Amino acid sequence: MIGMETRQEEVLEAEKAGMPQEEIRMPSGTQVSSGQQAMWFLYKMTPLSSAYNFKHAAIIKSEINADLLKRALQTVMQRYPVLRTTYSDLNGRIMKTVLSADSANCFYFEEKNAQSFSKEEVEQYLIEKCEEPFDLAQGPIVKAYLVRVSGDTAIFLLLIHHIASDFVTLEIIEKELGEVYTGLKNGNGIHLSQPAFDYTDFAIQEAEFLNSDAAKSQREYWLSNLAGELPVLNLPADKPRTQAASQKGGIIRFTVDKNLTKKVKELAANCGATPYRLFMAAYYLLLYRYTGQKDLIVGSPVSLRRNNDFNDTAGYFVNMLPFRINLEHNLSFNELLAKVNSVILAGLKQGKYPFSRMVAELQSDRDLTRPPIFQVSFTMERPNDASLAGMTRFYLGGPDTEIRFGELAMESFEFAHCASQYELSLFMEEIDEEYCAWFLYQTDLFYPSTVEQMAGHFVNILAEVTENPLQGIDQYRMISAEEKERVLNVWNRRDVTFPSTVCIHKMIEQQVRKNPGAVAVSFGDAALSYGELNQKANQLAHYLRMRGVGPGVMVPICMNPGLEMIVGLLGILKSGGAYVPLNPVYPTERIRGILEEVQPIIILSGLNFSDLFACYAERVLLLDAQWDLVSKEDTGNLDDTATPGSTAYIIYTSGSTGKPKGVMVSHSNVVRLFAATGHWYQFNNEDVWTLFHSFAFDFSVWEIFGALVYGGRLVVVPYFTTRSPEDFYKLLSREKVTVLNQTPSAFRQLIRVDEKLCKTDRLSLRYVIFGGEALELKTLAPWYERHGDKRPQLINMYGITETTVHVTYRPLSIEDVESGSGSMIGMPIPDLQVYILDENKNIVPNGCSGEIYVGGAGVAQGYFKREDLTRERFVDDFINPDRDGKLYRSGDLARFLHNGDIEYLGRIDHQVKIRGFRIELGDIEAKILEFPGVREVVVAVREDAGDKRLAAYVVMKEEQVLVSAELRTFLKARIPEYMVPAAFVEMDFIPMTANGKVNRKALPVPPAAVIDKAAGWNSPKTELEKAIAGIWRDVLGVESVGTETNFFDIGGNSLLIVQIHSRLQQTIPHRLEIITLFQYPTIKSLANFILSQQNSIARSDGEPDRAQLRRQARMRRKIV
Repeated sequence: MIGMETRQEEVLEAEKAGMPQEEIRMPSGTQVSSGQQAMWFLYKMTPLSSAYNFKHAAIIKSEINADLLKRALQTVMQRYPVLRTTYSDLNGRIMKTVLSADSANCFYFEEKNAQSFSKEEVEQYLIEKCEEPFDLAQGPIVKAYLVRVSGDTAIFLLLIHHIASDFVTLEIIEKELGEVYTGLKNGNGIHLSQPAFDYTDFAIQEAEFLNSDAAKSQREYWLSNLAGELPVLNLPADKPRTQAASQKGGIIRFTVDKNLTKKVKELAANCGATPYRLFMAAYYLLLYRYTGQKDLIVGSPVSLRRNNDFNDTAGYFVNMLPFRINLEHNLSFNELLAKVNSVILAGLKQGKYPFSRMVAELQSDRDLTRPPIFQVSFTMERPNDASLAGMTRFYLGGPDTEIRFGELAMESFEFAHCASQYELSLFMEEIDEEYCAWFLYQTDLFYPSTVEQMAGHFVNILAEVTENPLQGIDQYRMISAEEKERVLNVWNRRDVTFPSTVCIHKMIEQQVRKNPGAVAVSFGDAALSYGELNQKANQLAHYLRMRGVGPGVMVPICMNPGLEMIVGLLGILKSGGAYVPLNPVYPTERIRGILEEVQPIIILSGLNFSDLFACYAERVLLLDAQWDLVSKEDTGNLDDTATPGSTAYIIYTSGSTGKPKGVMVSHSNVVRLFAATGHWYQFNNEDVWTLFHSFAFDFSVWEIFGALVYGGRLVVVPYFTTRSPEDFYKLLSREKVTVLNQTPSAFRQLIRVDEKLCKTDRLSLRYVIFGGEALELKTLAPWYERHGDKRPQLINMYGITETTVHVTYRPLSIEDVESGSGSMIGMPIPDLQVYILDENKNIVPNGCSGEIYVGGAGVAQGYFKREDLTRERFVDDFINPDRDGKLYRSGDLARFLHNGDIEYLGRIDHQVKIRGFRIELGDIEAKILEFPGVREVVVAVREDAGDKRLAAYVVMKEEQVLVSAELRTFLKARIPEYMVPAAFVEMDFIPMTANGKVNRKALPVPPAAVIDKAAGWNSPKTELEKAIAGIWRDVLGVESVGTETNFFDIGGNSLLIVQIHSRLQQTIPHRLEIITLFQYPTIKSLANFILSQQNSIARSDGEPDRAQLRRQARMRRKIV
């Protein structure tokens, strides 16, 4: 310690004498603070990044002498060695070098004549300078630019790397710069007191502290406070998170006015808190309401200049503290404030323990798309010098802010460049009895409008809690009256109705009268005209009435696709009954369970399935074998006994308990569906529809009656044709189908066939309408490449059986695919309302996810004989209490975007969490689809090996084979490591259910040896693996490591990884980025990556032919 102090005195004495001196190389060790270590590590990870360039730009509206300004800056640099220190890498350890104040690399100063520049050119010049990375090893780490824009106006830009600066350092530098400049200009000399201590003294003090019992106590506090699974804040981002996030920032300014400021201070005082803690509590409330997460961590900086010794010392004196709060159910704001008060007070007492050490010790799994431990921060700024109020606004470019440093009068200057280390940061500073506030945000994640909305909601929360602090945090009104009006009456229409005065079959009878000879339905070579269909259905209806069928009577029907099935459905409706479709491929147990619940008086079926109904033999009518019993009946239309409000059908859907639930849908539900969507589609009697889906899937309601109520032709697709994409494609071409309805899974297979057949089998499609499951827009790219987006028009319609097939409407375009949008489902059908609510039934802000509630004329009658479940899912319309209606709770997640478009986010009960991170499987699938050669993919969560693991099931294009190492490398460069599947299974096709959806239950279990990498110990085999393993052993101090062992699981951390990187660079011949070691944290994955890079370099003279290898591999099914 004494030796180092002596060396520092030598440096100071040389500076005082103004003598040039040689560079004095100091040992690293304790003379580098933990904060500097962290900054150096971040620099090493991304050396070309400008994210930690601390910048300030100001306008000087007076004559300025550039030479004097440069001399003044040199004088300031002499006073603070930390500003002229460089940091190099010595075997993975940081090495300081203090440069002479006269050294060429001590600082950089440039005068630029920009008087001929436009405003845009000036800003571009400044942006370019801000984005130039610092070279910490060579220096300088301070740069200054004087940009003259007119005779008496200049812009002064000061850039310092964060390793040597914080806000107070900026304040010190610019204050002294002004004083020295003024003294030089006026010839009065320089009268600055020498700083009592240097930054190195702080680093030494910190090192001593870290070896003390107090540090051990503080370490234990933070490790305990941050124990367990750390929450990852899932703020609703406008753009997907990527590995290559730039940390480019944007700023949104807002104000807490004087009246509200006064209320905030009063409430804080009454609760024994400070405004800082109250604002922090309001910030937690905002984050909670935006995410629904109750375990929250917000980072907040504390100054380590607590000792007055360092108040006038330049350097990096900031420590970030992660304040963790758990919100209990329906906590009042007063209770939340008390909790925040307690947590902050306790944390501040432990505030000297370096945050960088917490990261190293706590977070072994680093998600490189997010900051570690916390993703958002809060800062309440107070200037070091009380006379310089408004410094935060000044440094963040706030308008109309002027600070005078001696004779240097500086006015804040804002231009389009700033960096944001966190996803969202809130800054506040009191100026003139009101709080000025800034949200600094990452522009790679958020649009400005989203952050402006957050700012408004933060102020709304403050207004609400100061009025009623005893209210529960879930009850506060956060969205504005204008936002609520937009959701209720702009994006939803509550005044649109389509009165249903007739039943479904009456609409079909209208088409019979118009054109009885037109073909209504065909199946293979057989067909029925509208007249023939109507007569047969009438005969069956008369027969059913004779057997007791009428309104409220349920008639099960179990048949293969064919003409008899359509006759059966229409006959049941005409009789006044409700049809209950039973898919013959259903398990026998399921069919029996439904029949026991329905207790039918008659069942319609076919000869092939008579054995299914042996217990009901006397009640079964076989339409194919016993038609003679029906053919004697009258062919004329029947008088209606059913009304539009009568049940038309009951479709059973899978229940969460395993017991299917029957959804009762009325005639009016169906009739208004076509009336409400007619203006979009303009269906007519020239349209040809397919019945592709099982009639036990509600998509069939749209297919069957969409054709028949408009007088079109319905082509019933044979079951085995629905299983063969090639045969189905040819049917579409042969029958000149104009309206095709598909689940996305089924259409993906059709896209594959279209690639081969589109030139020989021409399609006549007007519309392709998607429904039934989430649509991944990227999968449509090959179709659009061949067909464009005009004809056929592709449309996505979100729907639920309980709300009558369809709820929303969204035409799709090539632009949607190119933009990388999510599963966009559009706007509600005019007579339906879609509300997106949180778990406390509050309308969520735009961009935030919540559960879809559907209201309006499409909401079904409820579940058959399931009153409790009906009450749970079909709730009173509490949003419109003046209306006697119901809202259906869908169990689906979605969010409104700022233009009113709705993005579907998946099922609530399908949300996946792996190692604390919430994962959207669709995000992984989208990235895999970008890999060359992949045609289809499904990602699923497997628990076959105990822990949750991800498995990807991949279908490759023809002549392509899945190569796991290549795909894994591809993914690790684009998504976090925890999102990369543990196993890849190559499939010939993706299995589908009878309804055309992905059959996840049929996906094979990956071999345990593939999915459970921890099951065995693999010793290093190749020379490269052995070399990496040797470095690991030396740095980590372990005896042996396996090739599948995760670096962070055996004691590795972000500090040690720098040493690993330095040693590796001495071993391998080409450059390796530190970030790569995070992406490939095992010896095997890292070795494979290095080899792939070497092979890539070797292939630069020509790509070897791998076609033969692929053909050989294609001969077998490969699981990797």
